Amino acid sequence: MILQQLKADYKRIFSSPKMYLSILGVVLLCYISTEKYIHGSVDIYYILDILIGLSVFKKLIIIFSALPCVTGFYDDWKHQYIKNIVIRTGRRNYIISKIVVCVSISFLVVFLGILIFIGLLIGMGFDYSGINGMGLDENMPYGIFLYQKPFLYVCCIVSIYAASMAVWVMSGLMISSYILNSFVAICSPLIFSYLFEEITGLLPPYFNMYLLAKASNVLGKNATYSYLYTIFIFTVLILGQGLIFAKRVKRRLGNEIS
Repeated sequence: MILQQLKADYKRIFSSPKMYLSILGVVLLCYISTEKYIHGSVDIYYILDILIGLSVFKKLIIIFSALPCVTGFYDDWKHQYIKNIVIRTGRRNYIISKIVVCVSISFLVVFLGILIFIGLLIGMGFDYSGINGMGLDENMPYGIFLYQKPFLYVCCIVSIYAASMAVWVMSGLMISSYILNSFVAICSPLIFSYLFEEITGLLPPYFNMYLLAKASNVLGKNATYSYLYTIFIFTVLILGQGLIFAKRVKRRLGNEIS
């Protein structure tokens, strides 16, 4: 049953133009955000480092990552699809599917969008050998990949950044179970990310969401340890929000909340 529900939810998203327009939006946003830094004397790793560090870029990219999936529960509730779906698949499977799809699609939009942008830079002739490195190995635990496996370096940095976006978008899904409004669902990840980064900014670096999203070397450990730790923190936050979402949806479906 869960596989059937996942298949149905993914089919609905991949058949919608919002998914592809969001990826295109990320690509265009990448270019607009880094246009003034793009010139012959830099490599793609320097541009990527600039891109990840731009606060305006992050604020806008959250919206693009949320668009295809964050209103899933709201849409089902508004059009009363949810009753038939839950009867067919069960509450547990419905909730799990919504969480998995929301997290994976928001991740995919950012991950693919940034990789496509980097691919375009490579096509334009920008250096991707990793020879220069721009001193990034001094600030990030993944810098060793610049000289050995440059593509792996890009995948590590971009996947961590995309995973952080999934954390914020999950907050939108959670909020949508409390406030049935599509605008609130799309915009709440932006507010949640700002508040949470401000709060965690007061904590030690290894809990600082801003630094973790930038793949900063907050632990002083090797790449494997740092990557697993970062993904673990993001996973805990996603699961926590998922539990709140699940509890609220169950109460709504039980007619305990109008």
